[in-house]
Amino acid sequence: MNHTIARPFLLVTVIVILLASCTTPALAYEWSMWISLDKTQYPANSFGEASITVQNKALDALHITRILIAFDWMEGYPEHPDAFTKDVDVFLGARDTKVIGTVHFDVPYTVPAGYHRYKIGLEVEEIDEGPLGSEWAYRGIIWESKTYWVEVIHVGSLDVSSVPDGASIYLDGTYMGTTPQLISNVPVGTHSILLNLSTYNDETTTVNVAFNQVAHVSERLSPTPKPTAIVPSTTAPTATPTSTPNPALNPAPKPTSTHILAPAFDVVGAIAGMLAVAYLLKRRG
Repeated sequence: MNHTIARPFLLVTVIVILLASCTTPALAYEWSMWISLDKTQYPANSFGEASITVQNKALDALHITRILIAFDWMEGYPEHPDAFTKDVDVFLGARDTKVIGTVHFDVPYTVPAGYHRYKIGLEVEEIDEGPLGSEWAYRGIIWESKTYWVEVIHVGSLDVSSVPDGASIYLDGTYMGTTPQLISNVPVGTHSILLNLSTYNDETTTVNVAFNQVAHVSERLSPTPKPTAIVPSTTAPTATPTSTPNPALNPAPKPTSTHILAPAFDVVGAIAGMLAVAYLLKRRG
């Protein structure tokens, strides 16, 4: 083999391999993501925020430059949605996990009540450890395939007052402060209101709250009737007289006569005595 020809051919082959290794994107990106919202539900015409945590599961490092969050009420969702964004500058090494930032968003007045989809995207640069050192192998926005859900509710406000002031307010059984009070973010619909104040009767009523409107509740409380006091009597109790028998009015009962026949020997003795006295008198005469 002609070495004059082989050496240039070998040199060209090495250069081609090096260029290919430097310019071919290494699309082996892979990560897990956790989203934490600051509320479980959002009223229409309100604000919120989402905290994003990412774990880099690839062997190459990641450089994250932007976070994106898009909701189904936004233009272009889901293919090319408008999005709320947050610029960041976070490096994630292989197998690293970090909180990369918080995105703030708003829920417009026009969003219908109910559950809505949203998704998260990252603008990333993947760092490829090539033969010429660390290089950016890929740069772009990648949307996570997973779909998340958030609840939007329609609410109004409730203005509660009482005469006198200071009554405790219970909205559907939940304590909401004392009168007077303006209660915001009350879900649309019918609600029960109970007002409680010491020495006054409780007042209960119902109120209907409309979307983005203020409903009013005003009650005059009635005092609790005072219990009738029991006054102790100052008059001595009247003694019940005990009847004493009056001999004049109630003569004693007469004893019942009992006739007893004298024995016969008493009569005989009396006669014998009388005869003895007469005999003695005759002898003296």
